[in-house]
Amino acid sequence: MENLINISQAGQMLGYLDRRTISEWCNNHHLPVFKIGKKYFLLKEEFEEAFYKPINTHLNKKNNNSLQPVFKQTFIKGNNDSHSIDKAYTPVGENEKRFLGVLNSLAKK
Repeated sequence: MENLINISQAGQMLGYLDRRTISEWCNNHHLPVFKIGKKYFLLKEEFEEAFYKPINTHLNKKNNNSLQPVFKQTFIKGNNDSHSIDKAYTPVGENEKRFLGVLNSLAKK
């Protein structure tokens, strides 16, 4: 079950309360919704990839993929140790340092 996310958890991330609205968002992003018993679930990795796609696209355009490894390690992979940032990466610019600080503060919450 760790590969699945409850549709209500996905709705909290999206800011939606109604299951039908969440299902519509999933359909628009080509994500399958699975009904198991009386509950609805999504594949966690696919949901996170669709959820963070606008941010990832923006980082690719703005920073020429320099922050993509940090972003993927922190959010997309979904492993339990996602709170740690790869020590080999060192931010170059002030914007990267500030953004990395924001990511670290969010990861600690």
